[in-house]
Amino acid sequence: MNQKQPNQKPSRKWVGRIFFIALTFFLLAVVFVLPSMLIIYKVKGKGGLAVVPEREVIPFTYTRSGHILVPLQFDNDTIVYPFILDSGGSNLLFDNFSDQKRFPFSFFSISVDAGGNISFPMIRKTNKIKMGTVVFSDLRFETAPFDWACYDHVYGILGKEAMRHLAWQIDFENQQIVVSGSIKKLTVSPKSEKVKLSENRFSHHLYLRLLTPDSVSNTFIFDIGNNGALSIKKGNKKFDNAISDSVRIIGTSSQGLTGTSKSEEWIVNYPTLQLGSSLQLKNVWADRSASGLDLFGIEILNRFLISFDWVDKILYLEPKKELVGFCDSYLGFSMNYKNGQTKITSVVENSKAYFSGIRPDQKVISVNGIKLENEDDFCNFKISEVDSVTFVVVGEEGCELKLTCERELLDNLKKKTE
Repeated sequence: MNQKQPNQKPSRKWVGRIFFIALTFFLLAVVFVLPSMLIIYKVKGKGGLAVVPEREVIPFTYTRSGHILVPLQFDNDTIVYPFILDSGGSNLLFDNFSDQKRFPFSFFSISVDAGGNISFPMIRKTNKIKMGTVVFSDLRFETAPFDWACYDHVYGILGKEAMRHLAWQIDFENQQIVVSGSIKKLTVSPKSEKVKLSENRFSHHLYLRLLTPDSVSNTFIFDIGNNGALSIKKGNKKFDNAISDSVRIIGTSSQGLTGTSKSEEWIVNYPTLQLGSSLQLKNVWADRSASGLDLFGIEILNRFLISFDWVDKILYLEPKKELVGFCDSYLGFSMNYKNGQTKITSVVENSKAYFSGIRPDQKVISVNGIKLENEDDFCNFKISEVDSVTFVVVGEEGCELKLTCERELLDNLKKKTE
């Protein structure tokens, strides 16, 4: 009796079936997924401006994490809601905006956050939104669950679908924004560096390019909603050749709106990157992972007075600070408050925090002698500028450990890895 051997190669029949299944999935994506995405982008991009002032000055504040907050009023409400300004993200209503159901349902969306997480939020249609004397009408907002600690006072994101209708000038030092219907009405210094932007005409993301010393380029989303310097997705091998040093993150550092990053993370160093025709960015530290996005963030942009719009697609950069040392110091760990506990979420390998014994998932009892008993205690520590930290944490055996670490330059970490 003839029996099929275990190592016998699959027949051509099975190869044909596998090919047919793969082709079927590809055609389904072309026929259904791509048109659905175009419909979603079209729905999200609806709405515009009802009132456009010639020039409007809008003061802003910062969140504890360094995001820009602008004041919004909905319809005829007298309540002012702080919203994160985000040129790289979509309009969002967080679930702590308790009255969001008054806005009618428009469609379902698909969203990918900075941690690479996918979600399918609802889209709601707003009526009138005021930002100073600027009035938006009929803008669409995705709805999103949001349980980050220390963000109870933030109600959403004013994103690219709203921002694209105006010209913007952001003065990070004096914490004010000037908006207008045209960038020609903004005061732009002739000494400003001009950086060409490109736009995805469907999603309305703006992009810019950075060059390595070998003239290898990589495209980044222009993202004032990213509070870091650079985030870079692993994959551009030629651009990666410009990395001089890297340090592994143990645990999870990156977090998007719908969860944490699902891939291994590193902090990498680029000694020099060129922005525009002549700006040289020195000693740039970037977050790098396989699931993240290529983002150009506020830690670089806040060295300039910036002006930009979606019409001329030019970013004007007037330097205000030295262009050296981006995200170059670190306490070596991150932590978060959730479910009534403060826990270490990540530690940088070979940092002082790492060698002191700090590890992910350790429960933090106190910091610098102050007990972290609730979210307010955690948030108060988070905004404090400290150069050293003494923890009391719960170790693996359930006993309390006293651990100390100090702020250090990331340049010191790379020496430990040599």
